[in-house]
Amino acid sequence: MNHDPAASDAPSEDDIGRPHAPMSPFLRDRLDAATTAARAELVSASERRAGLLLSWAGVAYGVVVTLVLTGPARFPGLGRFGVIAALILLSAAVTLILITIRPLSADRGGPRILAYAKAATPESLIEQMNADTKDYDLYLATSALEIARVASVKNRNLRWSVDLIVTGITVMTVMVFLERLI
Repeated sequence: MNHDPAASDAPSEDDIGRPHAPMSPFLRDRLDAATTAARAELVSASERRAGLLLSWAGVAYGVVVTLVLTGPARFPGLGRFGVIAALILLSAAVTLILITIRPLSADRGGPRILAYAKAATPESLIEQMNADTKDYDLYLATSALEIARVASVKNRNLRWSVDLIVTGITVMTVMVFLERLI
């Protein structure tokens, strides 16, 4: 058996040929609903949040640039440290947001329609779609799991981005005020 313990969700050689328990209509409906909900979270909610975060990060960048050009960043001390720390944190947040909204390929959880675009003829597309759904229950479960995992990663990245933006703004604000007080 060539089962990689690091990839605990990957099927082993023993699992590949093993039939699975048939799905009830109720479970099939729940998998369809889970897939639809995960897609909604993935596409609409995550993308809207990412857009909002990018706009807030842009405002924060504007403040940092203003401080660099006109304010405490030109002076040695805490203000300069705060502005530099904020710039680093905001850069990390924006990078994480951009990674989050980057489109995924079909083999990494993105829309399956992208994989279907590689079909040379309508007949080969039908063959590919039939092969994908040969075991429709397993197809539904795999789709729901893939989409839920992608949505989970996007959600985690957005949470980290918010934390980085809030930390950057807080550090910059505290340091700039301390610079002015000292």
